Amino acid sequence: LKSFAFLILRYKSSAHWYAMVFILRNLLVGLVPLIPDLVLQSLIMQLVLACTGVVQIHVFPWRVDLANYIDTAAVICMLVFLGSVGFLVSDVDTQAVAYLGALLLIMMLLLSVG
Repeated sequence: LKSFAFLILRYKSSAHWYAMVFILRNLLVGLVPLIPDLVLQSLIMQLVLACTGVVQIHVFPWRVDLANYIDTAAVICMLVFLGSVGFLVSDVDTQAVAYLGALLLIMMLLLSVG
């Protein structure tokens, strides 16, 4: 247990599994720049942050409540920043954007229904 304390002890005992979510989020955020399409990069980054943000808000895994609020605010700020920077991309494939927009619309509709 002592060898894995740096992973487990920062979270509540009921959310010990959140360490894997946190590591997976950081891995995916690090791998997103390998995608060649800028729009797809932004979309996947927003998707990763939104999904882990929803889990974080639902579970509140950090031992200190202030850390939960700071993590939530950081994820929201990153999502707002990514959403606003997307308008500055000059090299855009309009057909890909249309497909991604339709996919996002379908996903949002399914999430709101289910």
